Amino acid sequence: MATIPSHEQWMKDTYSLTNPRSEFLQAVDAAIKKFETDKSDPAKAAIKTAFDRWRFEQSKQGKDWKKSVRNDK
Repeated sequence: MATIPSHEQWMKDTYSLTNPRSEFLQAVDAAIKKFETDKSDPAKAAIKTAFDRWRFEQSKQGKDWKKSVRNDK
């Protein structure tokens, strides 16, 4: 299983000067931030749910989330 980065590291690694953060990516941001103070399983599940939703929205728009500018790092 992948390690969940700190909110600060996540924001740094997924920053894009030219692409604003979508509402779905902001949901991932919020879930990761909450996880920093609440390491419970529901908080971890919230990250997965938000991330899955972001990936779904990316594919719905015909984008490959693995090639996103957010995934460079």
